[in-house]
Amino acid sequence: MESPTDLTSHKLKKLSDEVKPIDLASGKDVTLGHRPTTHDPAIHIRGLSRLDLNVPLFSYLPAPGDTFQICPSIKAIILDFDGTTMKFDYTEGMRQKAYRRAIQSIAIETLGRKLSRSEIIACHNPAINRPEEEMAEVIATGLSSIVGKTVHGADLFGRWLEQCEHLLTHHQQRYGRSPHSAIVKGMRSLLDGANARNIPVSICTAGAHQFVEPLLKAGGLTKYLHHAGNVFVNRHPDIRSKPHADPYLLVCRKLNLQPSEILVAEDSATGALAALRAGARVIFQPSGNREQTLRSLLWQVKQEHSEWIHGRPGAVTVLSRDQGWNQVKFPSLPQTPSNP
Repeated sequence: MESPTDLTSHKLKKLSDEVKPIDLASGKDVTLGHRPTTHDPAIHIRGLSRLDLNVPLFSYLPAPGDTFQICPSIKAIILDFDGTTMKFDYTEGMRQKAYRRAIQSIAIETLGRKLSRSEIIACHNPAINRPEEEMAEVIATGLSSIVGKTVHGADLFGRWLEQCEHLLTHHQQRYGRSPHSAIVKGMRSLLDGANARNIPVSICTAGAHQFVEPLLKAGGLTKYLHHAGNVFVNRHPDIRSKPHADPYLLVCRKLNLQPSEILVAEDSATGALAALRAGARVIFQPSGNREQTLRSLLWQVKQEHSEWIHGRPGAVTVLSRDQGWNQVKFPSLPQTPSNP
């Protein structure tokens, strides 16, 4: 039997065609939240009308007391990393600072000076929102034109990883800013609940494993994870990254589960769309500009959902702004009988 790492996009496409359709009625044992109407005062999202929010596959938990109950049909929980498991400003701040330092180290070696802010921006901006190793190649191309010498993406990527390691150590030693403090609100409770019920939890991210795994370890999260189900896109060059369904289909393949049996936690429109396209259920806590992120996902779903009616539609529940993952609840554990 072929290993997941040998899967090609063609094979994943074949896998996606073989996935069993989701019966949305099976969601009856999940508290999906409010379905907004034009008169629903509970939904307040700037720039979006009530009708915009009334999109198939969507439900909302706007109030802190609302909860999403995980149903027994869920066999695994899959987490995005940046913004979902760890706070985006922490991970992205470290990522960008490390790149600036790596760029400057090459500039000093070749030009004998540091680059100006505008030069760094010219190198870096074209690489935004790309996977890390691809980002390194794009930045290296721009840097080469500035320093007048070929800069290899692999060299820049290696220097970036060194700087990430240095920053992680520096934050912990000098500022006491441990990754423990960067874990998103409610995430540890979610992980504890899943572990107590033997529900495997895995990571699915476009972030490089060389960057993500040290942060998971430093944050004390490694012990919670079912590593056989982890998917780091940079380890699988033959699959397409999010927003394509490939990463989540690969997770299902590795765990031997159907998409209807996984619950995906996401914070970006790109990630949520990937999970929906795979046919998974999604709990969605938009990060950054909440309204813009949600608007982006709603627009894309409205364009595509008619094509999913006879395919593998997932379902997404948008959580309250301030509750983190604390709105996610598990079934009660069975009571251990006491001795007479």
